[in-house]
Amino acid sequence: MWNSEKEQAAYKKYADTRTVYANNGYNIVEVSVSMLKANVFGMIAAIAIAYIFHAVYYHLFPLDQSAYTSTPLMLMLLLASIVIHELLHGVFFSMFTSGTWRDKIHFGINKISPYCSCTKPISAVGYACAGLAPFAILGMGMFVLSIQINSRYLFMLSLYNILFCSGDLFMIALLLKHRPKEILDHPSRYGFYILKRKT
Repeated sequence: MWNSEKEQAAYKKYADTRTVYANNGYNIVEVSVSMLKANVFGMIAAIAIAYIFHAVYYHLFPLDQSAYTSTPLMLMLLLASIVIHELLHGVFFSMFTSGTWRDKIHFGINKISPYCSCTKPISAVGYACAGLAPFAILGMGMFVLSIQINSRYLFMLSLYNILFCSGDLFMIALLLKHRPKEILDHPSRYGFYILKRKT
């Protein structure tokens, strides 16, 4: 994952931050899982949510296949959604942390999956907001808009965006399970380091 010079520099920031916190009386506990496990369990939750949204929409607006538009346009919008998805993570990470954007926000691609990570410590609340931002805006927000204007095209786009959030939903589940106050994003796996001052 950390092959390029830029990625190695970002990894060093993570390592330096952990060292600083460890030297200042903090316990550092790793909470992480593989990408496969996160995506499988996250996808189950995302599909369940998408199914509920699907049922609601088609209860309000019976299916009309003629309402769909061109597939090429949908593909372009999906690609744009992926970019916006990661940018939203970055924007919200930035809102809850100190330092410059360039110093704390890192974008990359792990195999075929794009990602955004934050190299600075962040509150659990801030991390949750950053994690849920794409789901709330591109998923639920677009779904609500599709109902308001009766657009099946936007509706389908919202469902795809909800599925794109599968890993994010799993991360939120990890937060709810461990309930940390302050964390550091994990540099190479789905998860984070819990930063807790020693008592």
